[in-house]
Amino acid sequence: VEQALLILFDRCRALDQHSSDDAWAAALRSAEQLDAASAILAPLFHKPLRKARKELTQILEDLRTSVAVPDDIELVGLTAQEAFELGRDMENAKWNVGRSRSRFIEEWPDRVARVRKSLKKMRKKLK
Repeated sequence: VEQALLILFDRCRALDQHSSDDAWAAALRSAEQLDAASAILAPLFHKPLRKARKELTQILEDLRTSVAVPDDIELVGLTAQEAFELGRDMENAKWNVGRSRSRFIEEWPDRVARVRKSLKKMRKKLK
């Protein structure tokens, strides 16, 4: 779990507003892997892990909204009105992704501190 957490920290720390879509998707995959690994340990470290998993759930949600929507949508067969509406929806989706990325980057340092605090409590329980 610690290794997965370190990978997630590294990937998220490297993110900025102009990071590639692949970098954001890689951070999401790391968060999903950490979520799966921590779910296995949840019964052993219920209280300290519960707080970390709550934070991880929020990280997952925010990363999912920060991953770009596909922009290679086929327009063949659409009416002019449908194509316009699709274009408008895609523009809104891109704007929302940008906003989500900015919020994620802004909140990241505080999240790291909270997760590290929970991890420290887990380590104490192991001793």
